[in-house]
Amino acid sequence: MENFHFIQILVAASFLISLFWLERKGIDKIVFNIICLNFAVEITVSTLLTFGFEDVGIFYTLYTICHNTLWLLLITRVFKVRGIRIIAPYLLFCILNLILYEGSYDYNTYSFVIGGFIYVAIFIYQSFRSLQLEKFQFLLGLDYFLLFIPVLFFLGLSFYFGFKDSSLGDIKLIGELDLYKFVMNFVNFVYYSLLVVYVIKRGKSGR
Repeated sequence: MENFHFIQILVAASFLISLFWLERKGIDKIVFNIICLNFAVEITVSTLLTFGFEDVGIFYTLYTICHNTLWLLLITRVFKVRGIRIIAPYLLFCILNLILYEGSYDYNTYSFVIGGFIYVAIFIYQSFRSLQLEKFQFLLGLDYFLLFIPVLFFLGLSFYFGFKDSSLGDIKLIGELDLYKFVMNFVNFVYYSLLVVYVIKRGKSGR
């Protein structure tokens, strides 16, 4: 993956803001761990690339597994679903994929796609269920906004990675802007911007 400087700024901003605005309890503790993970991986990979270490696929793979697991933990907590029945099979798949199929050298795209699919499926199902039960206050609340944050991130990158065709990313859209850069910039911008908005709103509202 490539570095996009304004995305790095958003990652750093979400981390710094969360240090002062986010409480370390309940679901916000999971959110804080997600933000810290994002920041730590960004710093680590950027440092490795600066010193000429380009084999960072394994770092992004491990990041993906931890990142997706934390979001699955969060959504199962909010919707009061037994997370172990969802997270355990996902982690087993990721381990087998890492060892037996995609390996430790290349980025494990299937681990991302499967995790994203599970998350979005839970989100859509529980959203319709909440709508049927007329839980309008929840659907308009901050917790639901939080659960919506990674949806576009998961959908956008899952569709892109799902093709497993590296040449797809070289398709030129406008000038020198290729599909890979457009997708990565757009979904990451939305993802980290919404995280910043959530942290500020949570800090202002308290618990």
